[in-house]
Amino acid sequence: MVQTDKGMKTATPEASSRRGQRTDSPGLKGFEDLASQKIRLARAREGLSLKELSRRLGKLGIEMDNKNLSRKLKMGTFSASLYLAMLEALNSEMEVKG
Repeated sequence: MVQTDKGMKTATPEASSRRGQRTDSPGLKGFEDLASQKIRLARAREGLSLKELSRRLGKLGIEMDNKNLSRKLKMGTFSASLYLAMLEALNSEMEVKG
């Protein structure tokens, strides 16, 4: 964090440029892959397209087009809160371990 001249704290440029990228931690990479896989499986089980998942997320107040959603799922770069929102949109209750 960097403190501005107005006393506000903001993320460093390095931190903000890392957002949306895979982590360098080998331990977390497996969990990122697992989270993406669980969402893909839940979508397949429900027969849901990315477009429909995006529409359902919109109903929850989360605006995200299907292209951005696809990229996040492929890379595994989404927050825990987005993961939970996707599960909610999929009407799914899944375990953490596969």
